[in-house]
Amino acid sequence: AEKAGITKDVVMKQMESLNVNEVLDTAQDAITDEKARRKLVSSATDTALDFILRILPAMEIPPFDGVKEGMIYHLSNLSMKGFKVKKEDIVVEIAGMRATKSGQIPDLHERQNSD
Repeated sequence: AEKAGITKDVVMKQMESLNVNEVLDTAQDAITDEKARRKLVSSATDTALDFILRILPAMEIPPFDGVKEGMIYHLSNLSMKGFKVKKEDIVVEIAGMRATKSGQIPDLHERQNSD
């Protein structure tokens, strides 16, 4: 995670800048208002997506060995550093709600009922 710029200091600074009253107000609104709830979930999925896109290139891939059709192989020194993916090509799902960078996608049940 440190390779992706996520260190204890960075996390602690984010926590210190957190406005607890704003968080509580947002949570309260999300409980009673579906539009506010969808906005909160959409924000959470965007944050999760940003995290995934920052972490993936920094991930270490352990070496592995195998045998396939009589061929013995060993793969090592692999890196995800050059791994690129567009935000709009990824779907994040939280609590049955899906979101992409382009916006909210109806959940599976909503799509099936509209067909």
